[in-house]
Amino acid sequence: MSDVFEEIRLGDICIKIGSGATPSGGKETYLSKGDFALIRSQNVLDFSFSYNGLAYINQTQASKLNNVTVEKKDVLLNITGDSVARVCQVPDDVLPARVNQHVAIIRPKSEKLDSAFLKYYLLDTSFKNFMLGMSAVGATRNALTKTMIEDFKINLPSLTTQTKIAYILSSLDDKIELNRQTNQTLEAIAQALFREWFVDFNFPGATGEMQESELGEIPKGWKVGTVGDLFELQRGFDLPSTTRTKGIVPVIAASGFNGYHNEFKIKSPGITTGRSGVLGNVFYIQEDFWPLNTSLFIKAFKEATPLFSFFILRNIDLKGMNGGSAVPTLNRNEVHKVKAIIPAKNLVDRFESISLTLFQQIKNNEEQIKSLVQLRDTLLPKLMKGEIIV
Repeated sequence: MSDVFEEIRLGDICIKIGSGATPSGGKETYLSKGDFALIRSQNVLDFSFSYNGLAYINQTQASKLNNVTVEKKDVLLNITGDSVARVCQVPDDVLPARVNQHVAIIRPKSEKLDSAFLKYYLLDTSFKNFMLGMSAVGATRNALTKTMIEDFKINLPSLTTQTKIAYILSSLDDKIELNRQTNQTLEAIAQALFREWFVDFNFPGATGEMQESELGEIPKGWKVGTVGDLFELQRGFDLPSTTRTKGIVPVIAASGFNGYHNEFKIKSPGITTGRSGVLGNVFYIQEDFWPLNTSLFIKAFKEATPLFSFFILRNIDLKGMNGGSAVPTLNRNEVHKVKAIIPAKNLVDRFESISLTLFQQIKNNEEQIKSLVQLRDTLLPKLMKGEIIV
């Protein structure tokens, strides 16, 4: 061991441990933009903060939650429900912020406990399992109380060692996040190119000659058809979790990745979207995969290429085509009927070639992310136990 680890009660080395409340009026009063963010459990993911669905509140609401003001470097811990025990740190750009009753703020005494070290300590698998076990005791709904959190026993090395450990793990997480942001940028470039060429008609070799069509003016030589002329959608396949075999083949549901199996149904590249439950998400799959029956996948590419088809689907209001009552449902035949512009084939092929280069880089980054996550998850418990000298 490089250091002497001392067991300390968390409540004794923290300035604050506490959760907030839902502002008066509930979610109907939330703003899409505002001066104060309201952090909810959906924003707290393990290792990272999610901006999806981040709500905002006004000055009056925020003033009533001044006792749960979030400060820089605060550790956020989900304390109720299915997401209990998820942990991250607040990003600087979210501040000023408050938390609701499902999220606890943990603010260490900086001279005793490094905030980033605490985050990783709580994310260690053994401690995560401990928190999950605690949350399931004596209640119908999983919950961690303020007293439970205060009584957590933390094995601490010196502050210097804490900082070194946090730096090692944070460096890996920073690279993971950079790759994710790069991938978002690469996809945005392909999306912008699609719009420039096939929506604004500002493509290489454009002469400006246009012709009338039922969808308005389109470039001369192009035609109007339907989505069904471009590609054919088909329902995915049944695969209950109880019948899956351990493997490396991704299983894709309406909401996206849903685990692995040992055999595939569809060769890559593939495009899927939700058929039942969750509608509107469109996924480009760069490896052989198994689409679940809650999804639709492109069975055949006709006058379209894979990535061109991907962006065609992304630009259709699939959520607005919901034909279900209790459960959102998308009928593939209704999608096939949607009117679509069919561009010149050579332009579609050129777009595919450029976009494929971008998406290959995305795939390379995703592979690196997997390796970095594996390395981080391997190092984390060893560092927390002092098995690796820093």
